[in-house]
Amino acid sequence: MFFKYKKISKSDIIVFHQHPFNFELKKYVLDDLRLKYSVIDETVFNINPKIILKSIINLLFHLKTLKSFSDFKVIYFLSYIELHNSRVVITNIDNSVLFQKLWRLQKNIKYFAIQNGNRTKNELSNSNKMHLHNFFCFGKYDIDNFKRYGHTAEKFIPTGSLKSSIFIDKIKKKSQQKYDICLVSGWKDFLFDDNLDFSFQGMKNNFVQIDRFIYDYLKINNYKTVIAMRYGKEAVEYNYYKDYFGDMVELKDRIRPLKGETYRSYQAMYDSEVIISSCSTAAVEAFGMGKKVLLVDFSEDNRFANYEDGVWIVKENNYEVFKSKLDYLFNLNSADYKKETADYANYLMENEHTKPTYKKIIFTLKSSLNEKS
Repeated sequence: MFFKYKKISKSDIIVFHQHPFNFELKKYVLDDLRLKYSVIDETVFNINPKIILKSIINLLFHLKTLKSFSDFKVIYFLSYIELHNSRVVITNIDNSVLFQKLWRLQKNIKYFAIQNGNRTKNELSNSNKMHLHNFFCFGKYDIDNFKRYGHTAEKFIPTGSLKSSIFIDKIKKKSQQKYDICLVSGWKDFLFDDNLDFSFQGMKNNFVQIDRFIYDYLKINNYKTVIAMRYGKEAVEYNYYKDYFGDMVELKDRIRPLKGETYRSYQAMYDSEVIISSCSTAAVEAFGMGKKVLLVDFSEDNRFANYEDGVWIVKENNYEVFKSKLDYLFNLNSADYKKETADYANYLMENEHTKPTYKKIIFTLKSSLNEKS
């Protein structure tokens, strides 16, 4: 966090939070609107006489609502947004606590959150509840799940995944069907710490067991396999998979470009026949694309992949069950697979091929801005 002096200019739209995906948000959504927008970096405090005065006024007005010292940060950004004369605030970080606090104090401005990841039972069942204004969510599944665990939005807007829609419409290269299996890594460094908290042991066990079953499956099946990693070759993750699988798999590390997001995981999934994962957002996005997906959750209460039973999921911690599910997917032709999974895939990930997610978001933002004009 640091301070700097900066004049504030008017902006129709505020993008809240610095995020790598802001590059795509600007390129494929905001530029189409042809309106002025500004990005707020929540780690930077821009100071000038106007923002100081506005913050003091808002502080006095909202004094009774302040619950802790950290809420003074809310007052600052509230003032900053008001001085921009913005009509819309949008973020890629849908679970931002700061973003949620702001819209509840600023009812005259429309706030839009874009879902950027799976909100699993593991996350939604905790005590910190999300309360959003307008929520571009993946699908009707998220609406039902949010309500089930006490989270709210004034308006749910099921649109599918912004990132996967950009990949399909703008980024993807023609599939060469290079791989039989793609394991989408859910790697987290802290899971392999010696002093791992007990509450995360189930997550680690789930990941490790998936690796064991895939290893055993590859020993008896000559399937070309790629692992779509979360990090680069310099990370601990790379050494773990290299040591574990050796030459049985190809490792596709995540290389982030100078601007925007990497789509290497999406291309690896697109180039594969079957995608395996535990709680990866990318795997659910692939499911929405019509790809063959096997989601794996061996937890007792299905907290990592809390989905209905079907060809897309395995819950029994049993190698023979895992093997039979994979065998079935490989033997199932694409047309029959899509027929069997289409309804549930669309429930999880809203997918209209004629109107991709980024176009739906553009349409909604245009409508909202016109209402205020």
